[in-house]
Amino acid sequence: MTHAFQTGLSAAEERDFAQTNWWLHDAHWYAAVAVRWGVEEANIINLQAIERAARGAVLQLRRRGLLAVPVTTPDLERTFRLLWQLFFPDGMYQAGTFCFSGGTGQWVGTECRAFQQVKRAGLQGQYRCGCAAFRDGVRKGLGAAFEHEIIESLMQGNERCVVRFRMNGGPGTSGGPGEEG
Repeated sequence: MTHAFQTGLSAAEERDFAQTNWWLHDAHWYAAVAVRWGVEEANIINLQAIERAARGAVLQLRRRGLLAVPVTTPDLERTFRLLWQLFFPDGMYQAGTFCFSGGTGQWVGTECRAFQQVKRAGLQGQYRCGCAAFRDGVRKGLGAAFEHEIIESLMQGNERCVVRFRMNGGPGTSGGPGEEG
């Protein structure tokens, strides 16, 4: 990438700077909406934006041939790993650990940048976690049926996030590669 103006930063530093400041913009935007129209309205608008962004990203990746509709639960895990890396790179969101049993996957994470920002702003208990909206956008973009249940959440006062997921219906939805059948 060629720049008309040299910033003095490497390409990686420029990317990191842009990502960090985009997240700061997002946090300040949410706070400004909450002050002007209330936290509930900020939550509604934020969740709509998250869902639409996730759906749009999935559709872009599918058009580019970089993302296929998952068939097995491990396929679904790979889909979410790809999306997390693209949406939350370089530790912006800790992707945690995955495990599989009986066709069901489980993800456990203990760090979340959104949670850290919400906590700093003193909005615990008011901010609505965007994970379900993100999932719904992914589901709409894929046109795939899958279960995705948030069992524990940092936003709800738990010490970690626990999410269970499983493909619904169709051949190969359980017992696929990497799954215990």
